[in-house]
Amino acid sequence: ERDFPLRRPMPEVVPQEGLEALDMTSHLVHVRRSVPALNSGELNASEVSCTQETLQFTRRLDKQVAVCAFNCSTEQGHHVTLSAPHDCEPGTIFVDVLDNGRKKYVLTGDRVLVPAPEPPKPAAGSTATQPKNMPLPHSHPVCLDPCQVMCIVSECPPELAKVPVQTVKKQSYKKSPAPSVGVAPPKAAAPVAALPAAAPEAVAEAAAPAPTTETIEDMKAQLMAENERLRQKAAMLDLGN
Repeated sequence: ERDFPLRRPMPEVVPQEGLEALDMTSHLVHVRRSVPALNSGELNASEVSCTQETLQFTRRLDKQVAVCAFNCSTEQGHHVTLSAPHDCEPGTIFVDVLDNGRKKYVLTGDRVLVPAPEPPKPAAGSTATQPKNMPLPHSHPVCLDPCQVMCIVSECPPELAKVPVQTVKKQSYKKSPAPSVGVAPPKAAAPVAALPAAAPEAVAEAAAPAPTTETIEDMKAQLMAENERLRQKAAMLDLGN
């Protein structure tokens, strides 16, 4: 038998956290399918390094290499030193395909991956050429936030190397024209709805004074006298029958 009764029903309204997790999962699947080294590359056990809270491994296919690092901790960040296989050529550029800015790393002669330096921008009107060989740091530990995943790829596919365009929805609103200096804007008179004419009985009842204690006692006496008269009349009718 199928296990449909055991499955939890899908919520009618997906919370914001669920939408963010869905977007992240979709992007990870797209990255895996777009990078051959992640999809069907070779994984060498000697290139896997792990601690109690971090994991780092390398997968490669032909000349493409993918270095993945994970911070499995949910409470604190951890520093990791990214390294590449020995058969990678120094100076190889890697692209972080999970970073919104598509940050680039370069492989040093010590087999360590460090952020690729950005050449200084020339001054306006200057024709000086950029230096090709710029100094690189010997080591650069990368800090991974809690539950952060990092994946840097050499020979990155062009569609993954592009910086994603983030669209921001702007609220449309209309500005009221500013009044002239020294001139107060005219105030529009509020319309006054015509009140319906009150009935004469309601007017008389509203104009009547509130009953006092003496008036209430007189009304009680009148009611009791009327009740006694009706009782006597009913008794006389019974005798006549």
